[in-house]
Amino acid sequence: MLWAVKLEDDEQTIVYTGELLEPGNIYYWRVFDSTSNESSFSTVRETFRVMDVQKVRLLLKS
Repeated sequence: MLWAVKLEDDEQTIVYTGELLEPGNIYYWRVFDSTSNESSFSTVRETFRVMDVQKVRLLLKS
C-alpha cells in the first residue's frame, strides 16, 4: 500500500498526497466502505496507468 486516508461519510472527492507515481507503471486503488476492513476484497478496485507527460501534452493539443 502506497497511501491511505480515511474519508468522512459526506466526502465525495479526495486529493492524492502520496508518493510520486511513475509514468508507465500500473497502479490500482481500492475503496473500502466504513463497515469493511482491509482483509476484505469485496470492495471496489480500479486499475490505472499513469500517462507520460509528453503524451498528455499531445492529447491536450488535439
